[in-house]
Amino acid sequence: MPQSYGKIKKGVSTIIENIPILIDFKIDPRSKLSEWHGSFTLLIKKNISPAGNPY
Repeated sequence: MPQSYGKIKKGVSTIIENIPILIDFKIDPRSKLSEWHGSFTLLIKKNISPAGNPY
């Protein structure tokens, strides 16, 4: 999986930046459709909530 770096934003404000992100791209051999999945791990203690929930 190639590693990139990203950020989490709320509106125009950056909450966390320089987050290591791993993304994997695949093409289904039968349907020829592409798909991707990825993950990130926060190494800092920061209180974040899913969209729509106040923190």
